Amino acid sequence: MSKKIFVFMAVFLLSFTGLALAQDGKTKIAVIKSLNISPYNVALEGFENTLSKKGLEDIELKVFDLEGNGKPADKAKISSDIKNDDFSLILTLGSGATVFAKDEFSHIPIVFSMVLNPVASGFVQSMKGNPGSNITGASMDIPIETQFKLLQENVKPLRRIVVFYSPRETEDVVTRAEKVANQLGIKFKSIPIANQKDIMQSLKGLVSKEDVLWGLADSIVYSPQTAQFIILETLRNKIPFMGVSSAFVKAGALIAPSCSYSDIGRQSAEIALRIINGENASVIPISVPDKIELSVNANTAKRIDIALPKDTLSKAANIY
Repeated sequence: MSKKIFVFMAVFLLSFTGLALAQDGKTKIAVIKSLNISPYNVALEGFENTLSKKGLEDIELKVFDLEGNGKPADKAKISSDIKNDDFSLILTLGSGATVFAKDEFSHIPIVFSMVLNPVASGFVQSMKGNPGSNITGASMDIPIETQFKLLQENVKPLRRIVVFYSPRETEDVVTRAEKVANQLGIKFKSIPIANQKDIMQSLKGLVSKEDVLWGLADSIVYSPQTAQFIILETLRNKIPFMGVSSAFVKAGALIAPSCSYSDIGRQSAEIALRIINGENASVIPISVPDKIELSVNANTAKRIDIALPKDTLSKAANIY
């Protein structure tokens, strides 16, 4: 039997039989963490709390850490432990854990959480679902339209949104962003980046204040060094910068929306419950954040001559 036929049969049977229970009657969930860090632990707590609120005491979690005790774990052993046990579902926290689970487990439903750009990352084919696969989840991607509307509300006049991106990593995201900008009547410019020299040169072409630099989660563009350089240059040239996270805002970016880690955990738990109750993972859409927190840097606003609306300041979760 070919691999494709085997996968099809496995998915077919799951859709009719639901998930098998462990011998003790409990539904066992393997939790794989990329790192043992606070955001992942907060998301896991949100996951567990949601299951508890649903009154599901017959669910057992076992946590596997890919970076246990500050050093790489034995991935082969983790894979063997999960395959040789009767886990009904795998929850992953972070992209590293999701890559590992996707590569290792094709017969167990996977629910990812704390992941950015799941389509561009290759985890799923579409945010609407990934027919034929065993993976779905809760992404951290705040809708592009929400981000651009925040810019319209807080940066006036807004002439053009500019983004630095790596074509091989985030081209799909940039293509969608351009469509959203056009729908909102905003000019949009995307600048492909291959190395740090490209960033230095590209920053010179931005128009102070009338342009906004939109930070996109792109590992090639934003290293700790390039992020610091971009923040300093945008401050010096009075260019509003929407950062990738609150950490960027704390460092000097003007504004950034972010998700609630606990709520991402809640969403992933609700998706897991749908699978436990018999739904097929491959047809469950990828969720996006329900709760959005806003971080602003009032000092940066003053420095680049941006008057942030009082409503923004009153609603902001973090003001620096």
